[in-house]
Amino acid sequence: IPASGWKFVNAREIALLPNEILTEITIPTPGKNATYEVRHKDALDWPLATASVHLKMKGATVESARIVLGHVGPTPVEATAAAAAITGKAINEDTAAAAGEAAVQGAQPLSQTAYKIQLTRVAVKRALLAAALNVAGGRFLTPYAFVRALRAGGVRAPAVAEAAAVRLLTVHGAK
Repeated sequence: IPASGWKFVNAREIALLPNEILTEITIPTPGKNATYEVRHKDALDWPLATASVHLKMKGATVESARIVLGHVGPTPVEATAAAAAITGKAINEDTAAAAGEAAVQGAQPLSQTAYKIQLTRVAVKRALLAAALNVAGGRFLTPYAFVRALRAGGVRAPAVAEAAAVRLLTVHGAK
């Protein structure tokens, strides 16, 4: 049963019948995955907001996407509007920013959590850009690591080159 089909008793308990037991969870991994966490401190702290993305690519365009937000409600929230915003498009800075905007459309923060809207926009954008940089099994999840590996000759440049990809690397300070 897909996780989206689970029935919940409350925000933290899955409804199982007396004769049912959960024996296995299978997580499909084909595609590009990335998670970005916004934290107040680096160590021993819960994230203020997270975004996890899973992309199925067809060439340079997104065939399908799932984006899940964490720490913005009592349970993880699937951002279907953000996934729809990037489906059929290439991932670049503009499409990632548009997905971040779509992820927070209709958000209703509590009185003390309005700041999480901007954090969520940023988390979605950065998770998508990290997934776009997921080359060679995810070894280069930052632009800096990717550029260092290219310079060292340890990785081939992607077969599909886009102007936005070069722009992304220069925006982050890589020369």
